[in-house]
Amino acid sequence: MSRRRISGMPETVVTTPFLIEGVDTADTVLRNQAIGLFDGPVGTGKTTTAEWVASQQEVPTINLTMPPRPAKLTALRKIVRALSGDDFDASGDALEDAAIDLLRDWNGLLIVDEVQTIGGQGISELRYIHDVTRESFGLLLVGNGVETAIRTQPALDDRVLVRARFQRLTGDDLMTVLHDLDPRLKRTAAGILARLDQRHCRGRLRDWSQILLLLDSDYPEATRIDGALADELLLRVDRRDIVDSSDQDVA
Repeated sequence: MSRRRISGMPETVVTTPFLIEGVDTADTVLRNQAIGLFDGPVGTGKTTTAEWVASQQEVPTINLTMPPRPAKLTALRKIVRALSGDDFDASGDALEDAAIDLLRDWNGLLIVDEVQTIGGQGISELRYIHDVTRESFGLLLVGNGVETAIRTQPALDDRVLVRARFQRLTGDDLMTVLHDLDPRLKRTAAGILARLDQRHCRGRLRDWSQILLLLDSDYPEATRIDGALADELLLRVDRRDIVDSSDQDVA
């Protein structure tokens, strides 16, 4: 797999140990038309990996994202809309039947991101549809806290074939990924990278992409990050934390 720079763009990918695990997990899900999951903290590459997986498939793929407070039938409605192009003004059993009819013999990969927002019962509905279509598609559940959401549903938990657990990058893995991520980071001293990570990024590639976006937009001549530039970047990205701390001191 090629290693490419990310700068806040979801269609670009840099290889990490967790991305490799996620790609392997998705491949197993699709080959077996089974259920799998990506779980882990925000900013650790779950969504980027899911988007990469979706972009590389030769079979039909749907990549849905659940809203923060979804209505009861949001997942079903999104599935029907994605497969038919129709909003399908129905609810309850009729909407469920429409989703089942569209997914039966579909033989694709259904990715549901931020799936923890629909809770264990909502995820169980997806499992039910997967069952009654005779496992005619792969189902990949993605989010922060997916395993917690399904823990209350033993039948669902038992049906998950493979799991990829994403974590924040640390140590040598972090330094290797940062060097691959951008030439400017590769030219930057390890101590400065460690300070940026400790103070702001905390092993999350999403936060490192913020640093790169600032370099691209406001410091285009920089070929590396020195101590003074690191201080300036930290002041800008951590401004809210500084304000919060000041407010507490005044109080």
